[in-house]
Amino acid sequence: MGRRHAERRCTPGAVDGRGPQGRARHELLKLNKLDTGDKPDIFDGLFKDHSIDIRTGELLGRYIAEERDSARLLRSCYEQLVAASKSKSAPPASESLGSLEAKVDTLCRAVEELRQIVCAQAMPTTAA
Repeated sequence: MGRRHAERRCTPGAVDGRGPQGRARHELLKLNKLDTGDKPDIFDGLFKDHSIDIRTGELLGRYIAEERDSARLLRSCYEQLVAASKSKSAPPASESLGSLEAKVDTLCRAVEELRQIVCAQAMPTTAA
């Protein structure tokens, strides 16, 4: 986890002078630019290649499933931010931020696990 992210988590209230509501709007604007997985993705045509062996297909399947799960998490965060921005009586900022932070932490762990898997696969195996 980066230093800037850690600072955000440790600082209650304002970040860069925006405060909790301003921060939610800022995050909503950032998520508007992201692909949240609600349309066909780049993986849709990947298995059209019938020459993929079993092990490669297995690894690709896991990778695709994890990527799509990350997209679902982002979409869920996005939908919560949209609902909160439309709602007149927003939940307490600390409660909603805690929930969002937990989801971001889950997403960070999933990305780290995926990075480790990809790195392990990229290492050449040596015969002893």
